[in-house]
Amino acid sequence: MSVIKKKKKKKKKRLNKNNLPSANKLSAVILEFVKPLSERIDNDEMNKSMIQFGILVWNISLFPMEDREKQKDSIIKRLVKDKQIEDEFNEIYDYLISRKDSLFKNDRRFVVDYVITEQENIFNLTIGSTKLINE
Repeated sequence: MSVIKKKKKKKKKRLNKNNLPSANKLSAVILEFVKPLSERIDNDEMNKSMIQFGILVWNISLFPMEDREKQKDSIIKRLVKDKQIEDEFNEIYDYLISRKDSLFKNDRRFVVDYVITEQENIFNLTIGSTKLINE
C-alpha cells in the first residue's frame, strides 16, 4: 500500500497593479508609505510626527494636481517659519507625493480619522477612511 501525499499549495501573495500586496489595511499601507523616512528616525515623537505628516500628504495626493500646490503653500504658511525648514519640508513633501503617485497611485482611500498608539516601542496605527471616486 503506497501513501501518496498531496502537495500543499502555497498561497501566493496577490499583487495589485503596483506590484504591492493587495487588500491591505490602509494603516499598513500608510506605514509602508512612510517607512523609508521613518526608518531613519530614532526619536519616537519625530517618528509619530512623520506618520502624521505622511497621512496629511497621502490625503493631499488625492486632490487634483492644481489643488496640491495650494494645499502645500497653505501648510508652509501655517507651520514653517524658517527657510531651511521650508527647504526640508519641500524635500520630504515632494518625496512622499512622488512615492504615493508611483507606488500607491490606484489607492484612492482618504483618511478621515486616525489614532496612533505606541506599545513596547512599536507604533500601532488605526485608520478610518473612505474611498474617493475617480473624477
